Amino acid sequence: MNMQRRKELLSGVLWIVFSPLVLLMALIAKTPTLTEYYVGVGLCGAWSICGFVSGFGRIARRRWAIGVQTILCGIAFIAFCLIPAAMLLFYAFKTGIGYFVVITLAMLLALTLIVVGSWRRRQRQIP
Repeated sequence: MNMQRRKELLSGVLWIVFSPLVLLMALIAKTPTLTEYYVGVGLCGAWSICGFVSGFGRIARRRWAIGVQTILCGIAFIAFCLIPAAMLLFYAFKTGIGYFVVITLAMLLALTLIVVGSWRRRQRQIP
């Protein structure tokens, strides 16, 4: 088994194993209203199913799987990085705590580098 095939197999298995964790996060979340809970479970469930299916697509060497995984990573970046960072910045400027600004900017820088690296890797993989 060559190295490229091993990477595809590992990537697919990781997506299959870890995608359901997003649904689990939504299922154990505490929200003020039942409507917010169901919306969160629905969105995270859809994300989880797409990740699960794209994992099998990655193992089967389908080109669409790379695109689906890139889109899912972008959605996760927005949901788990940009929105919390914006909330932290708002809180930091509202309360005047500069410590939160430094943490927020470091978080944004680190995750932006991850996203850019992922995008470059995807560009190299598509012939």
